[in-house]
Amino acid sequence: MKKTVEGKLDKISTIWNNYIIESRLCYEQINLENNEIPPHFGSIIGHFSDTFDIVYKKQKSGSYTAGFINDIGFLQTIFVHQDLVRELLGVFQIKFNLWKDENYSINRSIRNELIGHPISRESKGDKTLVSSTLFSYQSEPESITYLRYHKDNQYKFEMKSYKRDDIIKRHTTFLNEYFDKILIRLKQVLEVFQTAVEQLGNKLETLDFKDLLKESSISYELIFDYEKIYDKDSLLNIYGRQSEHLRYKNLIDVFLNDITLSLKGRKRSIIRLFDPEEADRLDNSDPLFKLVEISESNSKSYQPALGKLGARDGLFDLESRILKSECDNNEEVIIELDHMRANIQDDIEYYCSYYLICQILKA
Repeated sequence: MKKTVEGKLDKISTIWNNYIIESRLCYEQINLENNEIPPHFGSIIGHFSDTFDIVYKKQKSGSYTAGFINDIGFLQTIFVHQDLVRELLGVFQIKFNLWKDENYSINRSIRNELIGHPISRESKGDKTLVSSTLFSYQSEPESITYLRYHKDNQYKFEMKSYKRDDIIKRHTTFLNEYFDKILIRLKQVLEVFQTAVEQLGNKLETLDFKDLLKESSISYELIFDYEKIYDKDSLLNIYGRQSEHLRYKNLIDVFLNDITLSLKGRKRSIIRLFDPEEADRLDNSDPLFKLVEISESNSKSYQPALGKLGARDGLFDLESRILKSECDNNEEVIIELDHMRANIQDDIEYYCSYYLICQILKA
């Protein structure tokens, strides 16, 4: 039971982190209040994850006091989970009336009667006593048992007992039902996003570069965060200078390749979220990345040196000397390294040369 609800919560969290907060097209569909990302979403997910074991893991009780503590923690955690579900439903603009759901109302009433209001009075009028409850010393680990005196029973003594397994089953059904409602809502959002991704992908070869950036900013602004110089102004600057030097044309080619693979990968990731078997089939028939065998004569890896140059960590002279020695003083590489050194504070010049070196060395 726990594994199922955890899996659904993980999927909700994954979609939120990878799509909702990353794509304006996604979060605008949810009609978030003031069109802003709620800051407490991560806390909700974290609270669920931190407290699932309190509900699903059997706790040992060596004394009456330990047993009471376990019962209080168990019921209070379920109560908090119910409130967190209410918060999630509000975030995703899903209408609900939880009290009509007995998987919610029965468990909540047990908690309210025993933990929330052990002495309960009418909220209006003369504040008549409604009920009083007290933990039972005859309680078993498999049950929550308490004494009750209720006005509906003329305040006569009652022994109330509820099996933990029944409470857990109701709570699990409750979580599954409303996590499913949230996932259905998220699937609708991702279907719109996926359609936009497909449409943009289909137009990559025909769109003017300026129009491509414009459409990407509407439906796929994620691409602009991929690399340091993938902002629109820098890309337009570089695009207009392609005839000046190969380094500028190469950067545009790198960007176009990145957006092509990214669009394809996003589409595949969405399919995997809801239909992993179909995603596996697509991976087998049309892999996103093809493995390339490298011969021994061309097996040298330049990645360590290039990675440090790409990070621009302040040790350029040392790292450039290492790369020069590793590539046998390749003249094209040396020219670009010199250009990087001369423009070390200029993102466009530095990274256009950097990516041309990567292309030269096929790294």
